Amino acid sequence: MVDLAEASKPDSEIQRPNILPITLFYLVALVVSFAAAQYTSITQIGGYAVDRGLLIGLGPIIATLVACLVFRQKLPSFLGHKRNAGIIALVVPIAAAGIFGFSKLAEPGLAGLIFGLSIVVYCVCEEAGWRGFLTGALSTLKKWHADLLSGVLWFAWHFTFTPELYDPDYVIGFTAAIFAGAIGLAETRRRTGGYALATGWHAAVKLAVLGPYVIPVFVILAGLTWSSRPDTASK
Repeated sequence: MVDLAEASKPDSEIQRPNILPITLFYLVALVVSFAAAQYTSITQIGGYAVDRGLLIGLGPIIATLVACLVFRQKLPSFLGHKRNAGIIALVVPIAAAGIFGFSKLAEPGLAGLIFGLSIVVYCVCEEAGWRGFLTGALSTLKKWHADLLSGVLWFAWHFTFTPELYDPDYVIGFTAAIFAGAIGLAETRRRTGGYALATGWHAAVKLAVLGPYVIPVFVILAGLTWSSRPDTASK
């Protein structure tokens, strides 16, 4: 993977990203996630409710592994240079789900913990691709160019398993959320050198159904993000 930029690059330093690994990554992500969506969703493991998208989340992480293997690239760092921040970001959403439960699907306690863990596992798989691989692969571009392009690709990927996107009333809000996420999550990748913090944010958003109990989670993640600084040497 190429170096992440600490700040916006001057025009003289902008280079075209390597299109071939990105193309392979994207095609594999589309195919695997679409194939996974054709099967009945996993809703329970051992009698406990889990995130329905677990299999779909395999698309981006498998695509990352394939692209890095074929083009002999280093796998993106998970924790980066802010290891403690990454670990806390992963633990906090799981703990919140365990303490407060998750809607009507999982009661507080073990059921909540398992459901929260399943959400984090899904988000790890997804963020390995979009922030781990793609943000790194596009880092030769200006930040806003890279974030816009990754947002378009990320949004289009959701068509492989989200029929609600054909509803105009749904797609407007979803589009805004995707592009806000593409910008914000990519920034956590640049600040920490890994995608664990992005995973925590993604999981927290999926757990927002917890209601006001999720607010402390957002506050903690915001503090972790604010206290992190870009690292031009991270990959």
